[in-house]
Amino acid sequence: MRHFALSLLLCGWCGIAFSCDKAESGPKEEPAESQWRNQSFTLATWNVAFDNPVPWDDRKAMAASVFDTQDFDIIGIQEPWRHALDDLIAMLPDYDHTGTSVTGNPADTDCHNNPIFYKKERFELLDSGSFWFSETPDVPGSKSWDSYGIRMCNWGKFRDRQTGGEFFLFNTHFDHKGEVAREKTAQIVNERVKSIAKGYHAFLTGDFNGDQWSEPYKILTDQFRDTRDEAVRTENADWHTYNAYNYSDKPLYSGAQLDHIMLRPADLDFVVNEWRIVNTDFNKVYPSDHFPIVLSFSFKFERQ
Repeated sequence: MRHFALSLLLCGWCGIAFSCDKAESGPKEEPAESQWRNQSFTLATWNVAFDNPVPWDDRKAMAASVFDTQDFDIIGIQEPWRHALDDLIAMLPDYDHTGTSVTGNPADTDCHNNPIFYKKERFELLDSGSFWFSETPDVPGSKSWDSYGIRMCNWGKFRDRQTGGEFFLFNTHFDHKGEVAREKTAQIVNERVKSIAKGYHAFLTGDFNGDQWSEPYKILTDQFRDTRDEAVRTENADWHTYNAYNYSDKPLYSGAQLDHIMLRPADLDFVVNEWRIVNTDFNKVYPSDHFPIVLSFSFKFERQ
């Protein structure tokens, strides 16, 4: 990814300041099998925010810098409109992506997208699909209950070219107003992941618009584990993932998080080496109203 030129995008951002306070390490012991970490990949989630209240064009150079610095292997992204998605595609030539817009028409311009970007050399996309959070989940653009907007999930089945390990990634964005809709959404996610992913590892990335004490989160934990709780090491775990574009040099909201990376484990052993919130700022300006969450994940096996 570092092959693409950021000089044009980063013009005017010469004075870059980074803020990244360390949090306590996780409670788990370091795994003895070093080959797990040698085969690890970075998986992330990030709501890059649409154009209100801060236009994407004012933030895209900062976002490009985050992508370049963090070097994600695979990431679930929420909220970009079509022009922002086009910029991301141009920024990330080493990546391919999958997923449609919330309307089901990828050409629609003024609506959210939930794309999954992945490094082409590292992963092979084996299958993909979408479903909507409504009483008719297979109908594109549908919504139900007290949902404010159209919400949906894009998913992909991937093969890790280095290890041969196969897994699913479900990327989503829950409604920000409808309490009933969020609970129904969590139920649909549980049902669909079980039927689609079957016996494979399944990651769930996204902006849940609910913290780890909310009812939708509790519903999801009937099937999923929070990767933060599984991590050997954590960093910035006491920060909120939502910042509202308000710069702070210390954690806010007592570590409540609206964004999550969850995992439904399968039979293969695994380790979450690290979980962290990336609270990078650019001269006290944030590239989005959400911080990315990044984890390092390894399968415990070697390709035969």
